[in-house]
Amino acid sequence: MITPTRSGIPRKTDFETLTAALDYAAGAESGFTFYSPRGEPLSVLPYGEMRARVDERAMQIAGLGLAPGDRVAMIGETTPDFVIAFLAAVRARLVPVPLPVAGVFTEPSRYAEQVGRQLAGCGARLFLRPDGASLLPEGADTPEMSWSELAAAPKGAAPLAEPGPDDICYLQYSSGSTRFPRGVAVTHSALVRNCRDISEAAIGAGPDDRMVSWLPLYHDMGLVGTLLAPIVAQASVDFLSTDTFARRPMVWLQLISRNRGTVSYAPCFGYDLVRRRANASQIADLDLSSWRVAGVGAEMIDPQVMERFCETFAPAGFRSEAVLASYGLAEATLGVTFAPLDRGIETDRVDPESLGRHRRAVLSNAPTARSFVRCGRPLPSQRVEIRGPNGEALPPRVAGRVVISGASVMQGYFNDPEATAKALDGEGWLDTGDVGYMAEGDLVIVGRAKDTIIVNGRNVWPQDLEWIVEQIPAVRNQSCAAFGIHEPGAGERAVVLVQSGLRDPGERAALIASAHRDILQATGLDCRIVLVPPHSLPRTSSGKLNRGLARERYLAGNFEATEADALAGSRQAVAAR
Repeated sequence: MITPTRSGIPRKTDFETLTAALDYAAGAESGFTFYSPRGEPLSVLPYGEMRARVDERAMQIAGLGLAPGDRVAMIGETTPDFVIAFLAAVRARLVPVPLPVAGVFTEPSRYAEQVGRQLAGCGARLFLRPDGASLLPEGADTPEMSWSELAAAPKGAAPLAEPGPDDICYLQYSSGSTRFPRGVAVTHSALVRNCRDISEAAIGAGPDDRMVSWLPLYHDMGLVGTLLAPIVAQASVDFLSTDTFARRPMVWLQLISRNRGTVSYAPCFGYDLVRRRANASQIADLDLSSWRVAGVGAEMIDPQVMERFCETFAPAGFRSEAVLASYGLAEATLGVTFAPLDRGIETDRVDPESLGRHRRAVLSNAPTARSFVRCGRPLPSQRVEIRGPNGEALPPRVAGRVVISGASVMQGYFNDPEATAKALDGEGWLDTGDVGYMAEGDLVIVGRAKDTIIVNGRNVWPQDLEWIVEQIPAVRNQSCAAFGIHEPGAGERAVVLVQSGLRDPGERAALIASAHRDILQATGLDCRIVLVPPHSLPRTSSGKLNRGLARERYLAGNFEATEADALAGSRQAVAAR
């Protein structure tokens, strides 16, 4: 038993609040279905039942003595319990704060510390968690309840007032906000406008659309894109947990095939993981012809990863034109730009030398040219500009800071006026921290400003160095981290950490020499190549590479070279001379 694809009611998206959207969706037959690791339905949550359970749970939360606007932190697991608790907090005019699940993309030793920082950062008055052992860090004084304890709580007597469009709907922590938590305050009006733009202008959602998702619900792409936007559009969603996807990624595609899913999103690493795990017999059993929007975003898009995915699953009926590139961030609720439908991945091949030295995106067909994905045009409610170091607007094909404004851009970070003032100017323009350029109206992202490596006055994008090394057959995609360090008397030096399971000293030395040679030939840079153990590069709670933390650990001596690696390093220096 799963929810039907068609809602059975006229589609509507022009709401002022999330609660109004849920009230309307309650008349639909569609809703959410949650699946086991084997792809079997575990529970079904039609929108009508969802609204009834949300109303009851909201009265129970209201009976706990919390005041409107109080923050309720909760573990964002992919279960009906989280969905009901999140929406109930919104209904009770409280502010839910989704926190990460302790799963495969979170280092256990850092998990409690991260939760503690985010609880303190938002000033949570209540912490909701799955049944079982407490997840609070030692010394935390936030009251906590399990899902079961909340379900058994008495109801409050006071009637619940409806939230307004300008009320804060929820706080969203970005996936990397572990050391200095910054919760994005998302209002009801910002949320429903972004959901409407994505549903209508970006993906052209219709009555026969069905979404399939494994994205974490504590991340903006999962929370907004696959949970809240479907409520606003009355669409059905099939949910897998992120942990299930990491362990058995083919279940994702099997659900799309079996349920005739039409819309599903993932970061690049998700497409790459399922491609590497698939075998010929599994692919032969799939029918992916219904998949019309294969969205990709949440990190820099690697066109080669998407090309390999398209080639691998073409025999299963997957159309390369279905791939839809996008750009977004939590500070803009979710979506900012989307590529046109049914065009697939479109790229600019750019001369890296011109981009690095002069920030000009000069098109090139040379073997050393780097491909950047066009992320499309802004949504109707968003504006995008590229600005220089003095705030001046830059012409097309000149790279600079990406700044945005619009109805879905945040009003600020919660209780952090200093960080808000750094991100937003007086006219509501947000500095995204990303570097990019405009080309024929499309936004092209080339990197993060904070990750830029400057060597002898030249801007070097870490993705370029990582990409070069990942072309070596012995190196997997997304297994490198590049960053800059300052060496006394020598200035800035680029370092590339490369995950490798090779143990033979000769093979390790050969890999280091190959990586160094390839970077030197392509860029002229004398990089330090360091091999690190598999799975040792730090990642955020949503699986993104954390270059800043990798750099800190390298400088702290956490990645020590072996004798063979040291010998290879000396050969690097000789080759550079």
